[in-house]
Amino acid sequence: MTTANFSYIASDGSYKSGELRLEHYGIAEKHHMRVGQLINKVYPDAHPDFGTAFEQGARSLGIFTKGDPRLGIVPTTVRDIMTGECMENRGAIQLASSPSGGGTIVSPNNPIGGSTPASRVFFPEVVMQMTDMTLRSNYSREMQVFNGMLAMDDTIASEVYTQPVIDTSAPEGVRRTPWAQNTLPRNMVSISSSQTSKSIATEGVGLQISLQAQAHATVDMVGIIVARQFEAELKAKLWEDIASIVSGNLDAGQAAMTPVAGTTYDSAMTGGVITQKGWLKMLWDPERKLQIDSMMMTMDDFIALQGRTGRPVAVDPRTTGANAGNLGTYGLNVEPVLTNFEVYTPNILLVPDGLWAAKHLLAFDSRYFLKRVTNSSASYAATERMVLQQSDVFVWTWGSITHRFFEDAGEVVSYA
Repeated sequence: MTTANFSYIASDGSYKSGELRLEHYGIAEKHHMRVGQLINKVYPDAHPDFGTAFEQGARSLGIFTKGDPRLGIVPTTVRDIMTGECMENRGAIQLASSPSGGGTIVSPNNPIGGSTPASRVFFPEVVMQMTDMTLRSNYSREMQVFNGMLAMDDTIASEVYTQPVIDTSAPEGVRRTPWAQNTLPRNMVSISSSQTSKSIATEGVGLQISLQAQAHATVDMVGIIVARQFEAELKAKLWEDIASIVSGNLDAGQAAMTPVAGTTYDSAMTGGVITQKGWLKMLWDPERKLQIDSMMMTMDDFIALQGRTGRPVAVDPRTTGANAGNLGTYGLNVEPVLTNFEVYTPNILLVPDGLWAAKHLLAFDSRYFLKRVTNSSASYAATERMVLQQSDVFVWTWGSITHRFFEDAGEVVSYA
């Protein structure tokens, strides 16, 4: 077992020992956690005045992401972490409140039987924590909105997963029947595993630092560089995933969605024109099976939607007064009240031009339409190679696939 030992101050003031195993990276990914969060849960008694267990553990190994001129502390360089010199030097820069500790970990896969510094095991998570802080301050609003539109977000430890086939046609086409005593009810929903294996491609961000540069590259510099690259990669991946929802995804085994003509809802909803009648009928589901609460469209689509024909307005911007229309002109008036018309106000995510054909709106029920699956083993495997092979090439990888879950929970409406 590959283990790095560290020390921390507990809430009662005592010095305690902890360990960060290389396997923790895989466990954390499986449970949608950062490694630091996992360590803090394993050692929840860390004294809050001195930091979390992971933060204290990093300092106990001589890893300082930020310098403190008052105490003569400078940010730790990558070379010192990779070689373990930060542990040898920690005595000179150790805070009085930070316990000493650490050591080396034996690499079972090292063919020459050498050892790997314990600080090296901390390196991937230290950089990722700094990356998270950078991304959190400028985190993509688009990513947050998209995550909120997912029906399911699963993590597995494989590059291939099998999607169960869910058949809900029975509830739609079969009505209930009397249920006699000691008899089984009629099957209404069937779930089975079929030939629906989907491949998850592995992607990542690579960083190579020469031995000369490692002596000058500090941990905080590396964190900023990796965060900037992650931000660009994740944004690009987001638009690719959204485009594949409509245009199809070979890895997911899904063909392109067939657009529904806007004239299905209103004969006048064509030629680049969105009508109020078509808009209302598109949102309303009289059978109550779906609630269209999410949409994706371009800025031009959104402007066309806002300027739709027949849209009721309290004040007409094209005139100088209230838009009275025919109401109030002849005195008495009785307005009908709809009692069973209920729709949701959809959340709209603006997408770049060119992801799909112009004048097409993607509308769906976020409870059922989209599913994302992430391969956690890709990240763990890359971290394992980085730590044990003592390479100057560092790779943070991930793998995910987003596909349509319930096909009938969304549609592409064309008003071209």
